[in-house]
Amino acid sequence: MKKVFKERNIKQKSSYWWLILIKMGSKKTIDGIRISKIVRMLLDLEGVQIRKGTNHPFVAKRKGLRSCPIASSTHAKKMLVPWIVDATGYESNLVYSSLRAGSWTYT
Repeated sequence: MKKVFKERNIKQKSSYWWLILIKMGSKKTIDGIRISKIVRMLLDLEGVQIRKGTNHPFVAKRKGLRSCPIASSTHAKKMLVPWIVDATGYESNLVYSSLRAGSWTYT
C-alpha cells in the first residue's frame, strides 16, 4: 500500500484512498466504538491480557483462546463479541450493548 501512495500524485488519489488514510489513523472501530473503551473494559475481565501488536495497536489474549486483534479495522460485533463470549460465557447481546455503553452492565 505504501508503494501505491509513493507512485501516485496527490491529485490522482481517488476518494476511496483518502477514506483508507483517514481510517488508518482512527481511534474507533468500524462500528464506532472507541478502542480505548474496549481496552479498558477488557482489562476488567478476569484472565484477559492486552499486549501491543505488530500489525494491530492492541491484541487481547486469554489462556486457551486464540488472540483477538483490536484496531480501527476491527468490527466489534463480528470479531470482539464472539471472542468475549468464548472467554467469559456472557450473552452476546449484553456484551455488545455493554461495549457500546462503555461499561459492563454486569460483572
